[in-house]
Amino acid sequence: MSLPYRAFVDAVELATGEKIESLQNTTLDERRRMTEAKHGAPMRFPTWFPFIGRGNVLRDRCLTHAQVEAALTEALR
Repeated sequence: MSLPYRAFVDAVELATGEKIESLQNTTLDERRRMTEAKHGAPMRFPTWFPFIGRGNVLRDRCLTHAQVEAALTEALR
């Protein structure tokens, strides 16, 4: 592992308090659920104008892969 990458990994582990392997092997949805359970409150993602691109789409929640696929299938009908 190169020195710059090792420094990056060390910084991520220090900031999150978890090993990089754990972070790499969990999905964002699983990570969100664990964080919400730990803190007892839903995650919030604040946004400010101007929105960049489609940043305002579904800004109030995260969706699972299955939910996105179902929404796409419904939209394509």
